[in-house]
Amino acid sequence: MAYSKQTFTLNQILTAAQMNQVEDNISDHDHSDSGVAIVKIGVSADDTTPHYLETKILGGAGITIVTIAPGGDEDLSISISANGVDSANIVAGAIDLAHMSANSVDSAQYVDGSIDLAHMSANSVDSAQYVDGSIDNAHIASAQINSNHYVNGSIDLAHMSANSVDSAQLVAASVKQGELSTALQQSSASISALGIAEITFTGGTYNFMAGIGSSAFGSSAQGDIDGMTITPHNNGAYQNVIAIMNTQSGASDTYFFQSRYIQASPPYDLGDGEIPLFIFVIIDNSTGDIVGVDIAADPPWANNGPTDIRADRIDEEGKKFRTVRTSPITIANIKSGAATIQDLLDSSPVETEIEITAEFKNSDMNIIPHPWGNTDMSGKTLALMDPIDDSVMMKLMDLYIAGDDVAELFMGNYLRAGAAISRASPNGVSQVRFVK
Repeated sequence: MAYSKQTFTLNQILTAAQMNQVEDNISDHDHSDSGVAIVKIGVSADDTTPHYLETKILGGAGITIVTIAPGGDEDLSISISANGVDSANIVAGAIDLAHMSANSVDSAQYVDGSIDLAHMSANSVDSAQYVDGSIDNAHIASAQINSNHYVNGSIDLAHMSANSVDSAQLVAASVKQGELSTALQQSSASISALGIAEITFTGGTYNFMAGIGSSAFGSSAQGDIDGMTITPHNNGAYQNVIAIMNTQSGASDTYFFQSRYIQASPPYDLGDGEIPLFIFVIIDNSTGDIVGVDIAADPPWANNGPTDIRADRIDEEGKKFRTVRTSPITIANIKSGAATIQDLLDSSPVETEIEITAEFKNSDMNIIPHPWGNTDMSGKTLALMDPIDDSVMMKLMDLYIAGDDVAELFMGNYLRAGAAISRASPNGVSQVRFVK
């Protein structure tokens, strides 16, 4: 249908033919059919300068307008240029999951602390994400670490709690001499003709008598030694004591004794400080000479009396404890008639845990106050060389640990006993100063 100008009045009702003509007019105009004038457009009725569409539509910031197929069947392409939209153009909350491309968010977009547990998928964190040293005790759940996680050799003494190793953890035959805490007892004394000297074994039943001689430590085995006889001592009770008799009728003689023992519960303290070595001496009152000496790291009363001072538990602070089990019925009760065998069978033992303090270790001090037992001390004085004189004691301790014959320094009068010191001491024993 050819172009035909149509004129209408207000409120006019159009016929179907008029409507078809209008449609054809618009179609012919769009395709620039011959005979049809090209109409320029204005923005409004007041527009003074109508123009072509590509001129009248302006692109704003970030908007690109391009004419497609210039000179032919032209179209206008209106698009948003690259980086043409920023946060000022986006409505708050408008960017949801559907509008985000894959891998479009990285660490630069995260607010610090915004990734909480709810936003992490299962198995999303592995060792690559951990900062070195970031997994502390608070972040390890209970029972999560077993032997698979330990580096070989990583469990040293500092990483083991008190009482964490018992016989179940020890490899069979793994405790050898080097693993035992042992110390030396060195003793020497002059015995008058036909006289007897008793020696109390330091360490009690855990003492291994090594040797005895009449000229130097360990010079002979047990038995008769140059006119001396060694016999077990028995005064009606079980004691860790031997008696040495000088069988010579006309001369005194000096014995030298050495033994190794397992230590019980060091350190020891009589109230003035820890004692590295107990050096007991016998002083001849007429000459002031030292005629007897006994040296050991433990005192003679430790585990030689009725009190067992070995620990069976050590807490995290290093304090030692022992559980004492006692019966309310004793043999003395039964022998005296105060109780019967049936009373014993019907009784229940009492268990008490006792801390092994310095005072507890000295419980038997006045029962066995020195190492010479019932040796006759007429005309003699028993003394303990100043145990906290570090200027001398530490040097003697070095010699003692090396196995040197420290007793020789006293028996040879290289070190002598000086003035008495007013300090707590075992019954019948006084502390004295060193004289160089």
